[in-house]
Amino acid sequence: MEPLISDKKTPTRIPALLSLLLVAQIGLLASSVLSWQVLVRYIAKPQVYMQTSAGDIQSLEPVDPRRKRPEVIQAFTIRALMLLFNWPGPQANIYGQMEPDEGITVDLGNNSSVQVPSQVATASFLIVPELQPAILKRISEVIPTSYFGGSIEVLLVLDEVTIPTETVIPGQYEVTVVGHRHVVRDGKLPGQRTPFNKVITLQEVPMPLLPVGVTPLEPQVYGVRQAGFLIANIRDVSLEDN
Repeated sequence: MEPLISDKKTPTRIPALLSLLLVAQIGLLASSVLSWQVLVRYIAKPQVYMQTSAGDIQSLEPVDPRRKRPEVIQAFTIRALMLLFNWPGPQANIYGQMEPDEGITVDLGNNSSVQVPSQVATASFLIVPELQPAILKRISEVIPTSYFGGSIEVLLVLDEVTIPTETVIPGQYEVTVVGHRHVVRDGKLPGQRTPFNKVITLQEVPMPLLPVGVTPLEPQVYGVRQAGFLIANIRDVSLEDN
């Protein structure tokens, strides 16, 4: 006959249960700490909003100023090329009368100078200083002889602007553009058409401050410069680029 109370010890599961509770508490603690960190970061960096000149409210997000987004580089390339190679020709003066573009003579040094469309002379500040003479000389060589003082306008049409690629030089990018230019006489389209297929090399530079007492075109040029780039080279597309 077995005794009412056995001397055998019944295995206990308390330690295992305590282990599960401990793991659960650690998980809850880690989750609380993570939530607290997210909350602190949200409080430390509140959402910033801006109001545009049109009255629209837009939210802003922090970005790394050392890392340029592809669309920013592409936008700079398009705007810079339009200022350098899209020439509007005659423009209305303050009296509403159309006046031809007489151009501006730019000193290239070494007793050399070229005549370029008025906006090109100002837009040349989008080119690195050491290459301004060479690029302006190349631009002057494709200006129609009857452009200055006439009724000709030159339109640049870009069909493709590639995603920028980084070169081996820090802060330097290359963008390939494919398009064409129309030489329009007396407003008659389509005009003479020539290919415009170029590889544009861009170099990162500090963003400039808008100076006081500027001409009407200069705010537009400095607005483009706010992207933080200058043109370091313009060359024709070659078979090696394919």
